[in-house]
Amino acid sequence: MIQESIDMKRDTLQRGSRRGLFGLWFALIALFSTAFAQEGVVQEEDDVSQLGNIRGLVKPKSEARLSSEILARITALPFKQGQRFREGDVLIRFDCSRYQAELAFAEAELSARSKTHENNRELSRLKAIGKLEIEISKAEVDKAAAEVRAAGVNASRCVIMAPYPGRVVERKAHEHETVAPEQELMTILDDRDLEIEIIVPSKWLTWLKVGTPFTFHVDETDRDYRAKVSELGARVDPVSQTLRVDGVFETAAPDVLAGMSGTARFSAPQ
Repeated sequence: MIQESIDMKRDTLQRGSRRGLFGLWFALIALFSTAFAQEGVVQEEDDVSQLGNIRGLVKPKSEARLSSEILARITALPFKQGQRFREGDVLIRFDCSRYQAELAFAEAELSARSKTHENNRELSRLKAIGKLEIEISKAEVDKAAAEVRAAGVNASRCVIMAPYPGRVVERKAHEHETVAPEQELMTILDDRDLEIEIIVPSKWLTWLKVGTPFTFHVDETDRDYRAKVSELGARVDPVSQTLRVDGVFETAAPDVLAGMSGTARFSAPQ
């Protein structure tokens, strides 16, 4: 009897220990499940919060670096750095006396060759010269005409005119300086329609489309501007998994200049 009582107590203790271990195991599973769920919520919140931390840069749609195409002396630079100009305004003027003289010489040579060719044609009708002389005089006319065109091209390069309305970004030459071909003289830009360049995660392509609105906060003006996506990049960077996106201001922003930077804020996708 005593032995049976001892065995019964031992079995009771073992069953209680097993129940305690199972309870502890289920409690740990519940704890880890709650932790993973909370981590998922935090991660999702972080993804949403990142929509307001995309840096962007304001840039012009058109920008050009003007260079000299001839060896000449600058006679006029009407616009200074920062000044506005209209389409067709003279931005740079060179001393064209040499090239104009070369053009006049080529035109005179063409006139002389043409008269010689006409005279040979008259002589050919009188059977005074042969066909070879006619062909040679015609070739001389063609050669002189080509020289006129070449001289005209150089003469036309004596003036650089504005291809569009805009502003002067930088001048790298001065009046009365003699410049060489391909020497950079001036940088200009068209600031009528400014663009916003931003780099976004490529996974945003699931909801980011052309026309998607966003708010762009410019650091230099400390103001918010309404904008929208105007173009999506054609290639995703495989290393960073990002995509270049261009945007435009929905309304005119005269106080914003090219080169300013800021933060783009998108609304969280539903």
